[in-house]
Amino acid sequence: MGCFGIICCLPKCIFKIILSILIALGLAVLIVWLILRPINHLKFNVTDASLTQFNITGNDMLHYDLTVDLNLRNPNKKIGVYYDQIEARAFYDGRRFDSVMLTPFYQGHKNTTILRPVFKGQRLLPNVQGEYNKDMVDGKFNVEVKLYLKMRFKAGVVKTTKFKPRVKCEFEVPLAGSNPAIGFTPKKCGYGLAVFIFWLIFRPINPLKYHVDNASLTQFNVTGNDMLHYELAVDLSLRNPNTKIGVCYDQIEARAFYDGQRFDSVMLTPFYQDYKNTTILHPVFKGQRLLPNVQGAYDKDVSDGKFNIEVKLYIKMRFKAGDVETIRVNPGYKCELEVPLGSATGFTPQKCTFGY
Repeated sequence: MGCFGIICCLPKCIFKIILSILIALGLAVLIVWLILRPINHLKFNVTDASLTQFNITGNDMLHYDLTVDLNLRNPNKKIGVYYDQIEARAFYDGRRFDSVMLTPFYQGHKNTTILRPVFKGQRLLPNVQGEYNKDMVDGKFNVEVKLYLKMRFKAGVVKTTKFKPRVKCEFEVPLAGSNPAIGFTPKKCGYGLAVFIFWLIFRPINPLKYHVDNASLTQFNVTGNDMLHYELAVDLSLRNPNTKIGVCYDQIEARAFYDGQRFDSVMLTPFYQDYKNTTILHPVFKGQRLLPNVQGAYDKDVSDGKFNIEVKLYIKMRFKAGDVETIRVNPGYKCELEVPLGSATGFTPQKCTFGY
């Protein structure tokens, strides 16, 4: 005779409860272990770089051929790393000239992986001739390669949620064949990944909240020579909703972009933000900038009556709980705005998102 009802379901319910408790306990043990043990930082280094072409023609066109050897080291004994997405971006004089997507992979503990991104092609880079001439005299070019990662950590059978750190590699690379006496010096890359990041991932912390409450665009026009004339004021609201965690904003850079091209940046005053607190920042972008190839987007926005502008925040910050402060981390936030010229149609407040 078969069983049914609560008598039949009771053993299954008890098993599910016990299994849930075991999983919760295992996760709790992992979290405590991750917080308290001395986790070894992942190490990123540029071990070699080869620059076989790097010249600017009279029309501000950069022609380049750059190969970089990146050494990724996981020194931990029991933690593996899933690199779910790796984008390498190359910059010169603060302006990106190329990006490549690298193959995702899993890196076991106590393991080293070599990546070799290759940047080759041409890119319009206005306003870099002065820096280029200086580097030509020095015999080395100051190049940045930034890694935009999506990654997870694994300890045993437990995996963390995915998060998005960034790694910046600054190095000087000579042009191949220009001066055999000048070689390449390996460089360590910088980033902000430590025990506190794990803690931020796992514990129920309230995320910091960033909003653009208002924006005023009193000038925004492109002349026939691709020169953008602009005056943009933004009201940024930074909210710390936590009850026991303060935030030290050591550096805040606000950059303004139009049609994917940066046209201005301003440094804002550092400050400490207490818990359960809101701070309003007022960056103002005013001036003119050469922005080639934006006339199409500009004409469309003029027709729509609103201009699609991005403001990105590049932050260096520390968290404080009582007398304990974390190491500095470098998050980024992106605020996508539609701003009318003047105040004809009004501005709609927008929430900023983490990452670029």
